[in-house]
Amino acid sequence: MLWLASAACDDSDLPAVVREDTNESLQQLAVAATERLEALESYRYTTTLEVTIPEATDELGAASAATTVTGEAIPPDHWRQVATSSVGAISAEEELISLPDGNFIRRGDSYTEGQGELNTSLLSVPSLWSTVEAFSVLLPDDPERENATVGDDLAVHYTVDNIRLLQAKDFTLRLFGAVESADDLPDRYRVELWFSSEGGILLQLLISGERIDGQGRPNTFRLESTISDIGEDFEIELD
Repeated sequence: MLWLASAACDDSDLPAVVREDTNESLQQLAVAATERLEALESYRYTTTLEVTIPEATDELGAASAATTVTGEAIPPDHWRQVATSSVGAISAEEELISLPDGNFIRRGDSYTEGQGELNTSLLSVPSLWSTVEAFSVLLPDDPERENATVGDDLAVHYTVDNIRLLQAKDFTLRLFGAVESADDLPDRYRVELWFSSEGGILLQLLISGERIDGQGRPNTFRLESTISDIGEDFEIELD
């Protein structure tokens, strides 16, 4: 079963000191995100990207677009996901499998080698966790943090505001084709990261931002991704 769950909890239910057994800074945790992900036996994940750009109505025929992904992975090089992308009332779905000998897309009852047409591999957890590693240099060493849970796992929730990220516009352009209107998205974002209290594994990522345009309309970007079901037994192969 695929699920997405993250909730702040009463600090009285959690240890009074977060991650007291480590001296790792947030930057160090982010740099290690991919390495620790690949050390897991398996996991499932969900990713949701939602974008609103009023000016895109002329370019795309709609002011909003979204992609939802459900997937599973056996590190370091097996993952499978189903993604549904929509622009306004138009939607499309694709299933991708990544194996050591290549990437494959389902076409009918069989698979064809390739990346697919929707660029949804950008929203796989291996890709997103690599993105976190890439912008780790922008993260402060000791940001705001609090105890939290992600599913049944104790975690530390870090929040960093006003981070300049180019990835948001790049994702919007590549996933939805918003060549011109993507420039209306904000330049700076809030980045939230949930790391497991034990092991420092990145469990959840949330990037959000809003920019009000000259006509008073909000342009928004929201990307959320969570891993779950760590260590469950399943196989990833071509049917």
